[in-house]
Amino acid sequence: MSALNLLPDQPSWRSRVVSYYSGDWNAILSVIPTFELEPFRDGPDEPQNPFLQTVVRKPRSPVERRMPIGVVSTSYALARHDEVAMLCPGALKSAGVNVEELR
Repeated sequence: MSALNLLPDQPSWRSRVVSYYSGDWNAILSVIPTFELEPFRDGPDEPQNPFLQTVVRKPRSPVERRMPIGVVSTSYALARHDEVAMLCPGALKSAGVNVEELR
């Protein structure tokens, strides 16, 4: 696995700093956040809302904590960033792109 490099250019998007990374695909996957759906409730011992669920970002390191990032309906299908990213190399190869040359 090659090293992951944080590139120096740090523009912002909607007033938040954007980070650009380079490295091989496995290194890039290590910084992609993962999300999951949980029942939407007012507290740990409270009943869940039957119509809503919470999208939660999972921690990537021991110092991070789970972070709720949105509320969606129970019919919402979560397309996880990490799962979508795993499909990218195969799709690029199918399109004739040499993925080994990408940074």
